[in-house]
Amino acid sequence: TAEAIQLYVFSLERYGKSPYIYPMYGLGGMPEGFSRLCAIHGGTFMLNKGIDEVLHENGNAWGVKTGNEVAKAPIIVGDPSYFEPSKTR
Repeated sequence: TAEAIQLYVFSLERYGKSPYIYPMYGLGGMPEGFSRLCAIHGGTFMLNKGIDEVLHENGNAWGVKTGNEVAKAPIIVGDPSYFEPSKTR
């Protein structure tokens, strides 16, 4: 479709020779691709931060606490070990 071709061309303009992200130097390219996509859509990516607590209200997570900082978010993506088993998908 025309929309798919347009997305392909925009991706070529943004990423260079290929619109696809391929992990040429190991699987470290996968988190890089996710962080790029996150940044493009206005997201915040927290690296090298230990999570002290996942903050909940009415059974829903609304943020994370790390040290004296609190990061609020409508969606939290993290390793399942940070969450209660009933709260993971």
